[in-house]
Formats: sequence, C-alpha cells, structure tokens
Amino acid sequence: LYEAYQSGRSDTDPTEGWFQGELDFFDKYVIPLAQRLAECGCWIANSEYVSYAERNRQEWANKGPQVVAEYVQQIEALLRDDPPVAVNHNDMVNTLLPEEGEEGDFPEDDDDLDMAVGPMRN
Repeated sequence: LYEAYQSGRSDTDPTEGWFQGELDFFDKYVIPLAQRLAECGCWIANSEYVSYAERNRQEWANKGPQVVAEYVQQIEALLRDDPPVAVNHNDMVNTLLPEEGEEGDFPEDDDDLDMAVGPMRN
C-alpha cells in the first residue's frame, strides 16, 4: 500500500491511520473478545486475557508512534534499494540483517548441529 502511495497509484497514505487503527483494533476487537472469553469461563486463566490485551494496548499507545516511524523508515529504505533497517520491539523482530540471527536458528553445517543438539545416534 505504501509503495502504491509513494508511486502515485493511491491517494491515501496508509501510514496516517496505522497507529490509530491498531488502537481501534484493540478497543473494538481484542479487548471485547478477551472480556467475552473471561465471562464464559472456558479457560482456567481466562481473566488474564483481559489484562494481557489491556497491557498490549497500553504498550502500543506508548510505543506505536515510534514503531510506525521506524516502519516508514524501513519501507522507504527498501523502496530506495538501501539495506533494510532492523526493527526490533520486545520479542518481535520484523527484519533481520544477514549477520544477525534469532534464538532458535539452526546451525548451517553438521558439526555445529552436533554441538548444538548432540551427535545423532544410530
């Protein structure tokens, strides 16, 4: 969508609604769904869902503008064919540079695999 906007194929800048759209999604869908789950008592930890949803909304309210700005910076770099900008918020990694890895990545050669998980036995 942003590429279409930048190239003139769309009159609407999608970045203008990203932040508020996420807040609305929490308010209109995520939090009410969590409340309904808590009311029905289907799961043992059902009351925690409301708390998690509200905390996630608050975190987005605090960090969302910066996240959107970084996303815009990242997509503009991609559109200019510059190297991507790593965007990492909490445990969510949206773009990894080639030299970066993620916990849980598997080693590429067998020797490293043996060291990571132990040798295979027949």
